[in-house]
Amino acid sequence: MSSTFKFIAPALFASLALGGVAAEAATPNRANAIRAEIAQLDRAASRNDWRGHVSSREAAAIRRDVARLQTQFRDYNRNGLNKREIATLESRIRAIRTQLHMERRGGNHRRG
Repeated sequence: MSSTFKFIAPALFASLALGGVAAEAATPNRANAIRAEIAQLDRAASRNDWRGHVSSREAAAIRRDVARLQTQFRDYNRNGLNKREIATLESRIRAIRTQLHMERRGGNHRRG
């Protein structure tokens, strides 16, 4: 084995490994879309509270969940989002959206 190959082979493998990591990173557009969905959830909770579709307590609980989601998004997005983090955030967005829908349709205005 030549000395050139001994030097180039590890560099080649390292560049391939870094390329795989970069391919898993989310685009800034996806991160912005998730940020916008989270902001939309917060506005929806406030709007439903203001219109009387949910109680103030229910809306406050949903806004707390949204605030936790915003914190998690900031933590994840600090170094860029990977596929697992995107899936986690999207799952939580769906859960909060479903929670808001159920609270709005429930009509009992009680949390839980």
